[in-house]
Amino acid sequence: MAGKIASFLFTLTLIGWRVYDIIKGRPTAMSWILLVLFSLVGLFELGDIFETRKKLAADGTANADAASADAAQTEAAHERQTA
Repeated sequence: MAGKIASFLFTLTLIGWRVYDIIKGRPTAMSWILLVLFSLVGLFELGDIFETRKKLAADGTANADAASADAAQTEAAHERQTA
């Protein structure tokens, strides 16, 4: 996850570099093309970060549900043994 965030921050840096070139008055066709390209890459990276966070959150709740079910089964088995 940290690698994905670092990659996104690097993409933001590249976007900033292209914007700086354009603001400084040196806009070339390549600056505009790279700005669009870096922006699209950044959007996809951001989407991937959110998708990964959602998947990790879903896995976390599934693991918590499984752990509580295991605890309930263990407690029921213990009650049967003591009864």
